[in-house]
Amino acid sequence: AQSHKVVSPSSRVELGVRPEHVRLKPSADGSGVVEVVETAGNETLVHVTVGNETVVARVPPELRLDVGQRVAIQASEQDVYLFDAETGLLVRGLER
Repeated sequence: AQSHKVVSPSSRVELGVRPEHVRLKPSADGSGVVEVVETAGNETLVHVTVGNETVVARVPPELRLDVGQRVAIQASEQDVYLFDAETGLLVRGLER
């Protein structure tokens, strides 16, 4: 189990979101581009690139997305995890 850590505002952090907590919405001006669509029974995994990063979302099969399609990406704040990029420890908050 990893312990929580407080980091300074100048520290590098990595963002983590579980695929089931990522929401995708087709959007012509969205920041993501669909790269891979994997259909597996009652769920679909969609790989989306945003800049140089890849985000994986688990979406319901009725959400039809095509490779190359632009999408908006959303996640609730409570589903986003921040990790210290150097130590990998979960970040609890920022020093003020």
